[in-house]
This record gives sequence, C-alpha cells and structure tokens, in this order.
Amino acid sequence: MNRHRLPLLPLLSAGVFIGLLAGPLSAAETISVPLADGSTRTLIVDETQVVVRSAAGTARVGIAGLTPAAIRTAQAAGTVLLQTRASDALTVDAGYLMGTTVLVHAASAASAAQLATRHGLVVDAPMNLPGYYVLSAPDPLAAVRALRALQADAQALSAEPNLALPVKPNGADSRGFQWHLPLINATSAWTTSTGIGINIAIVDTGIEASHPRLSNTQTGLGANYAGGTDPGPTWQFDPLFPLRPDPEAHGTFVAGLAGAVDNGSGVVGVAPGSHLVSVKVFDINENTNVDRLVNGLSHNVTVAEASRTHISNNSWGSVLTVSTVDPLPTIGLTALRNGVNNGRGGLGIPYVFASGNDGSITTCDYSGWATNPYVISVGAVSQAGIKATYSEAGANVFICAPVGDPTGIGAVSTDRVGKNGFIVEVSPGGDYSAQADREYGTSFAAPQVAGVVALMLAANPALGWRDVRTILAVTGNSGQIADFGTGGVTNGAGYRFNNSYGFGMVDALQAVQRAQAWIKIPDESTPESTTTTLTSALEIPDASATGATVEFQVNIPGDFTVESVEFTPAVTHSRRGDLSYSLRSAMGTTITVPGRSGDIASAGSFTFCTVGMYDERVNGLWQLTVTDGATGQTGTVSGGTLVFHGFAGALGSFPGGGSGLVPGGTGIGVSAPSNNSTPGVAKFSGDNNSGGSCGAGSSLGLLLVLSWLGGIAFAIRRR
Repeated sequence: MNRHRLPLLPLLSAGVFIGLLAGPLSAAETISVPLADGSTRTLIVDETQVVVRSAAGTARVGIAGLTPAAIRTAQAAGTVLLQTRASDALTVDAGYLMGTTVLVHAASAASAAQLATRHGLVVDAPMNLPGYYVLSAPDPLAAVRALRALQADAQALSAEPNLALPVKPNGADSRGFQWHLPLINATSAWTTSTGIGINIAIVDTGIEASHPRLSNTQTGLGANYAGGTDPGPTWQFDPLFPLRPDPEAHGTFVAGLAGAVDNGSGVVGVAPGSHLVSVKVFDINENTNVDRLVNGLSHNVTVAEASRTHISNNSWGSVLTVSTVDPLPTIGLTALRNGVNNGRGGLGIPYVFASGNDGSITTCDYSGWATNPYVISVGAVSQAGIKATYSEAGANVFICAPVGDPTGIGAVSTDRVGKNGFIVEVSPGGDYSAQADREYGTSFAAPQVAGVVALMLAANPALGWRDVRTILAVTGNSGQIADFGTGGVTNGAGYRFNNSYGFGMVDALQAVQRAQAWIKIPDESTPESTTTTLTSALEIPDASATGATVEFQVNIPGDFTVESVEFTPAVTHSRRGDLSYSLRSAMGTTITVPGRSGDIASAGSFTFCTVGMYDERVNGLWQLTVTDGATGQTGTVSGGTLVFHGFAGALGSFPGGGSGLVPGGTGIGVSAPSNNSTPGVAKFSGDNNSGGSCGAGSSLGLLLVLSWLGGIAFAIRRR
C-alpha cells in the first residue's frame, strides 16, 4: 500500500510525532492558531519535559535524556513520547514542528514589509494566495514570539504559524490490464471527450515528465513550492541501498491515472487528451508546510485561460488515528474559497481530494481538508466492488473509484523510469505498475475522478465547479457497488447516498453525456446559518441509543436548496470517541458521523460537513442528536450551529425542473420518497444511477515541538 512514513518525522502508533530539540529554550511558549470554523487552538512549546506514555502508565522525563537511540528504543516498544509543558496535565494528541517562518495577511506588500520590520522579521516571499506573505525569523523561538506579537498587531489582517506538517501523500506493454477503466466507463466516454485543452494540476511530489506516457506534462506551467526550481522528482536510485523506497514516486503514479497519453504502448489515463501540470509541494524528505500546500492549491488560479489550473488533484491529507482530529486552518479554507470563486475566470476550480487511508480505525469526518464544502472527497473500492478496507468513509465523501486492496489486485499506472519509483526493475517493465504489485490507496481513486472531470470540462467548458459536483452526484453509479444499500439512504430529493461511497462509483460516460447538455444550476447564495443555544444543557444518556436532541426550526424566505451542510455540536464529554452525531433534515434524511471507541480525548468544538442532503429543501425542522455509545463517562449538549451551502429558492423554480436536470422529479435526481416519515430507508430501485451504462526538513535548524491543547491533530500525508 502506498503510504510511506516520513523518514525525519516518524509516525508512532498513537499518531504522535517527535521533534528533536537542537538546543534549550528559555521558557515554555504558547501561540494561538486560527481555524476555519472560526475557533482557535492553543499550541504550547517547551524544551524541558516530555511525556512518555506506555502500557505501564505515564511519566515525565527531561529532554536531555532523549537521545536518538532512546527514541528508537521507545518506538520499537510502542511507547508514545509527547512534548508538553511540565505544569500541564492535559491530554495531548499530537506534536508539530514550528519552523522559522510565519504566514501573514496584509493589506499590501508595503504593509507586510512594515510588519516584518516592526517585529524583527524579513519578508521571504508573497504567496500565490493574494494578500498573504511568508515572513522569516532568525530561529523558531523568535518566530513563535513574533507570531504572538503579530496576532496582537492591528495592522496584520491575520497571522498564522507556518507549521511543518508530517505528510503522507496517500504498467508495456501494460504490465497489467487496467481493470479500473471499464468499471468507470472511461473508454466509452473517449468517443465524445478525451480532455483536450484541460490542465490538471497534480499537487504532489512532482511528475517525471520524461516518461513516454507523460509527455503531455506542461513543464512550463509547473512549479516547485518545496524548494528548488525543478517541478519534477529529483531522487535517484542508489545501488548501495537498493531497498530504499523512492520518496518522490507518488506524483508520477497519480499523474498517470489521471491523464497518461495514449501512444500505443503502456498504460493510458482517464483523460489522455488532457495536460498534466506538476505542482510540487513535498520535498525529497516527504515534508511539507502550510505555505507549500496553500501555494499548491492557489497555483495558476487567475492566469490566462491556456495556462490556468482547470482541476486540482490532491492525493494527500490528514494523518488520522483513532484519537486525533484535524481542523482545517483558516488560510487553507481561504485558499479553497479563492480557487472556487476566482479560478477558471470565475467558474471555479474543482478541488479533488483523497478521502484518506485510515479507514480501519477512523473516518474522514475528522479531517478538515476532506470535510468541507469546497472539495470533492473521493473514496476507494476494491476489485470486488465494495469499500476498500483502508478507505475512509465519511458524511462528506462525494464519489468513489476502483483502486484495489491489500488482498487482491492493485492500481495500474505509470511509475518513474528505470529503477526509480515504486517498481525497482530495469525499463520498460519498471516504468509501469502491475496488478500484482498491489499499489493501492485513495490517492489513486482521486486522480480517476479528476480525469473524469477533465472529460466533462472539455465537453462543456462553461461548467462551474458546482455544476461539476452536481453532475457527479446525479451520475454516481450505486449499482456498481455490491453493498451500497447497507447503511445507504435515499434522501428527500431522490439521491442515493452512502458514507462509504458518496453518490456511488464515478461514471465517465454518463458524466460526459450530462455535461454536454447541461443547464447550469443557479448561482451560489451566501450560506445561511442557524444556531440553537439551550437554556439548560441536556444530559447525554450514557450507553444509550436514545441520545440527546437539539432542534433547529429553519424558515428562510423563499426557501433554500442544499448542496452541503456544516454542523457544529456544542458538547462536553471526557471521552470524545463515545459520541456519535446524527443530523436529520427537514425532509427526513438522517446522516450519521459514528463514534470511535479508542478516542479517549475530551470532546470539544469541531465542525462536520455532509453532502447527504444534496438538493433538499431547507425549511422545516432539523434535528441534531448526540448519542453516547459507551459506559462510564457522561457529557452534555448545549446547542449547535448549522450552516447551509447552496442556492436561494425552492426546487423546480427554474427551467428544466429541479436543478435543471431531470424533469418530473422534486430535485436533480429521481422522484423523492413519497413518505418522509421513514428517514434513512434505503430505496434503490430507481436511479441516480443504480445501474445503467456503466517540513520544514533540514532547513529548520532548531526544531520546536508544538502540541495541541484539547486533542487536535494537524498532520498531513500523501494518500
């Protein structure tokens, strides 16, 4: 499975990263980090103590005793080491590395320069995100102190730490039959569209443009945000260390699935007529930072048509364990909003994200990168047509694609040339993967969907990013999924939805055909929100299926049609993993975020997102039920907030019926259930297509370990 661990930042069994301090600090420091949901989290920094947590209990030891050998021994024993402040007895989930830079939003370049001078910093460079700048300090401790001062400086519009993120980016002669292409109807779609003229940005480890099947890589449009000038991979096979994995093979493999050219031999991508753009955000040590990711998401957003990013593929995401959550940083949300609002001349960039590879222990509901209204989150299915064991389910999973799993066959794509790459063989055999190589992960589901989107945009360049999402929802092929009915629902607008699969398997032929004759959906409206604050908090019944319910009476003039719903429960509980959350819409659809039995952190504010109510009307009674599924610990719910994303007006209020797709239905999909008194009943006899045709690296110098207070993780990896 393609999930390389970071060599400099080893991931431990409980999802905790260790940073080695190169020298002592004078005192513990705290900094505040703004998050996309409007809340903040406090990070603590200290050089004197660590917490050693193991089966034998918890103890504190001095940092001086932590030699590299001691850390390796602790890792081998499964011990978890956490940097924390000696006076704190708080539960800490994860550690982060603070480099020498901070990210500042300023009114102008001159204003950024003034802020830098005032706080002892230097302007490193402007970011791709308009108005944002990277400011550099002489060392990480100075960066922490300057950041705190900047957050109190009225001239700075915002200031955030540029954390070093432990990240995992989740064949000739084709050496293996590309079994996934027929399952998503890709070859059938090529008679109509091959993606000509569409640029797919592969935000990853770089694309090896010299590969004969990746000759459509537009090197002049690429960028290296990880340091250096070459947007492609630079790591080379070393015969002295023949078993060392290639840290930069991932992007080449992903690119091949999306858009490898059809030149008569080897593999072919879903959109062979498209252009590939290498956007490198991981360095040769597989490290990345917030600024690199934001620059990657903001790459070529507002340039001329021929050079702009039309689709952004992101086969990376949060490192989640059973006991960590990862809110989206504010600057990350800003980058996504900038792309969907200003990209493609205002039509918006479709952002395709891998849902995640930790599906055996968690869901992507707890990752802010995969769980927000602006991304198409993609899950993976096996060759048997069921959820791959590693694929993270979630209320915001939008669509799925076939990849394979550890017990069966794997994805077939381009590998780096020669002995570089995943497959260490002499060319040409080593230039492609085979089914038996068992390369798998949601990393390789996302680019298939990105390729389908390229086919759609080439067939109809006028599609907006929300049109793309809606077409994928309408044409999702639930009939290709063997167990779609298990846990699936038919929502109030007739869409079939399942947390594991979203709206079903992506169907290239159906999506392209819809795109050709598409009637654009109405413009997006300002999100509508509603908050309920209870006079007295409700006790959540312990170990009971009953739960405690908060009600929201929604009455928006003229009504409102949903595309996604964010919901933030206001809860207290000493074991976050005991809680599950069920949101019931006014039209009777219930979508649930399940609990996680191993999550022992305290519950706090976290914003979830779901697309399961797609195309439903908003007005009426909504209910949010919090259930405690384990004994021993209790908690309360005091209210919550719902935020509705979509467009103003009731269904069927514009040409075409519903959102302009299927006349005669209540919404975009098939006719709605006749009785909304039975929410969550799986009705799969109709169609929304139930069958049919189918780090910072070594440049940090001094490393500071930062730990979230309150059990929040912020780690990224390739999928």
